Amino acid sequence: DLPQDRTNLWGSGISLGHPVGCTGARQIVDMVHQLHRRDGQLGLVSRCVGGGIGSGEIIERVGG
Repeated sequence: DLPQDRTNLWGSGISLGHPVGCTGARQIVDMVHQLHRRDGQLGLVSRCVGGGIGSGEIIERVGG
């Protein structure tokens, strides 16, 4: 089971809107804000792209 307080905190592309061409950028910016807000160190961003392609990033917060 995934902890609900750490999973999909601000909703998905459907609930937040799906900006064509910049979904990945929005997800990364949201993750950076979440890490700052929660004093977190690591975050995972993932997405699927049409045609069975997927990508993901691990974001590390450094400094303050």
